[in-house]
Amino acid sequence: MISFFLLLLQLFLVLILLVVFLGLLFWVWSGFISKSLFIPLPRQIFTDIKKSLLLKEGSVVYHLGCGGGRFIFFLAKNNPNASYIGVENSTFLYYVARIRLWYYEQKTGNHNVTIIKSDLLNQSLVNATHVFLYVYPNTMDDLISVFDKELGTGVRLVSASFKFTQKKPIAEVDLGRASSQLVRSLFVYEF
Repeated sequence: MISFFLLLLQLFLVLILLVVFLGLLFWVWSGFISKSLFIPLPRQIFTDIKKSLLLKEGSVVYHLGCGGGRFIFFLAKNNPNASYIGVENSTFLYYVARIRLWYYEQKTGNHNVTIIKSDLLNQSLVNATHVFLYVYPNTMDDLISVFDKELGTGVRLVSASFKFTQKKPIAEVDLGRASSQLVRSLFVYEF
């Protein structure tokens, strides 16, 4: 009888390991397909980014490369009178963000967040009033032509860590973080 329970326990542990392995494999595969890696924003800078965005009631905020959605839900909780659109290309992270969206809507009753699975270069931004992104430098320069075409006059864009090579920021915010830490600066643009 005891050996039967030990066998069941072993089988259960093997199944858990298999699920974890397949989840990690799916995560790596989706990052490979989307040609991006997931490097989460440090929570310690969320408030600094929020201040740099200068959100108002009725703002429409796009977070390009929203990952699992931690930052977009931080914004939504702290400024519920704006609309938020998270755009993510990685399948795995898109589903993580969708699960967070379901939980957020159940907990708050708010429906001010939308999560979209899309390539950043193909996402329409015509109704954006604010844009936040934390993407690789080469992606920044790929996006500038999209922003010039899609963003209306007065749209505020904040980038973490990386700036455009062909557009000058209106402000650079030094976050006072050590050189060994990620995201030491924010670059603010106005289109």
